[in-house]
Amino acid sequence: MALRRDGRTVRRGPLEVRFRAFDSAQSGLATGGPRVAYAISRAVGGAVVRNRIRRRLRAIMIEVENQLEGIPKGDFLIRVFPGVAYCDYSALRQHLTAAIGEFSSEILR
Repeated sequence: MALRRDGRTVRRGPLEVRFRAFDSAQSGLATGGPRVAYAISRAVGGAVVRNRIRRRLRAIMIEVENQLEGIPKGDFLIRVFPGVAYCDYSALRQHLTAAIGEFSSEILR
């Protein structure tokens, strides 16, 4: 609920990423990594397609988190639209890192 109310949304290609930074009440959570949820509807494809996309998104989030800059600490909701079934791994990575990069640049300001 707080993510919907206080979060900021960015759309890149077939992905919509919503982010809300941890606040001071969640300082214990800020020591760990970000919390990520995936919303992949049946319109995207069957269970095999949806699970493949979810695995790819998880792998990309791990790659981005392990980079030097990392990703901002907070809650993420990654919503997937039907066009994602035609994206390969590199295109999916490009869309997701562009969205996360926008949130990172805002936090650094």
